[in-house]
Amino acid sequence: MLSLVDVRIEIGARVLVRDATVRIRPGDKVALVGPNGTGKTTSLRAIAGEAALAAGSVQLPERVAYLHQEAQGRSADPGDRGLAIDYLVAASPLTAMKQELEHLTASMSTLEDGALSNAIHRFSDLQERFVHHGGYELESRAERIAHGVGLSDEELLTAVGDLSGGQRRKLDLASILLRGGDLFLLDEPTNHLDADAKKWVMDFLRETSATVLVVSHDIRLMDSSIDRVLSLENAKIETYPGTYSSFLDQRAAADAQQAHVAANLAKEAARLEGTKKIFAKANATHAAKRKALQRRIDALNDRLHEHAPRVRQRPLTIRFPEPVRTGDIAIRVVGLDKSFGDHRVLDGIEFTIERSDLLLVVGVNGAG
Repeated sequence: MLSLVDVRIEIGARVLVRDATVRIRPGDKVALVGPNGTGKTTSLRAIAGEAALAAGSVQLPERVAYLHQEAQGRSADPGDRGLAIDYLVAASPLTAMKQELEHLTASMSTLEDGALSNAIHRFSDLQERFVHHGGYELESRAERIAHGVGLSDEELLTAVGDLSGGQRRKLDLASILLRGGDLFLLDEPTNHLDADAKKWVMDFLRETSATVLVVSHDIRLMDSSIDRVLSLENAKIETYPGTYSSFLDQRAAADAQQAHVAANLAKEAARLEGTKKIFAKANATHAAKRKALQRRIDALNDRLHEHAPRVRQRPLTIRFPEPVRTGDIAIRVVGLDKSFGDHRVLDGIEFTIERSDLLLVVGVNGAG
């Protein structure tokens, strides 16, 4: 189980999360949502232990896999000449198990008596676990996951350092999914993925037995793979059951109810203010009544503060000046070639774009 108890997260003097207590059960699929800049990525980092908590505590399950927004570790090293498929397979704990089995096999010929007996016992136990967890299918499973997130066979046989940023991010995602764990912390997992890869990841997350906590702007992902939403806004985390679309409906209904309650409280406070003016005489009876009414008004104002509408960011409006009229031909491309090393992505491209044309460029990731 993942649990947060009285968690407070800060950046400098700014409070991102205040007094948050959340419990996520094993197998839950949860999205952390909120306006840009509210601290979703920082909150994931704090939960993963990569950023300090200002207060409170986080309890994590034993095995946690964390996907950062940007490519990390070896996959971000342009000097790495190891192949992507080897990097991927090495991410699985089964690889370390296989290496130990090979080491035990090689060493048993030199052992005797008790040491040999211990090695045989260790080998037998390790072999059983290796087979049980699918060790002999590791490479085929690695390739299946890599293809699922959109990595081709050619890319898997490419040096890690030669992969593009998007390809390295896919490699990190595939590595985390292959390694597995009790908890997946995923920051924008569908970035750089085409439609087929996004669907594959959605299906994987929906079907995995692991707990998932994801930050994403992909509404389809949050509607197909998520059963609970944590809304981070104004430094508070609120929990909503259901998909992202269900969360939007629930929040709109809650906002309407909150506005209704606030209007009634304001109306009652105004009525009491009017009543208080009736007792304007400077005698003890009127003074006592005014004091009693003021206490009621103060209590209503406290409740009104609790039911105040959410503070929401105003939508940004940009007005562009009307441009000077161009000629009829906006762009003409003739004989355009482009290669990355021996990999040619454009070969003799020719096209013309005329004024007022609207064009959509489509293609698989990595097509150029």
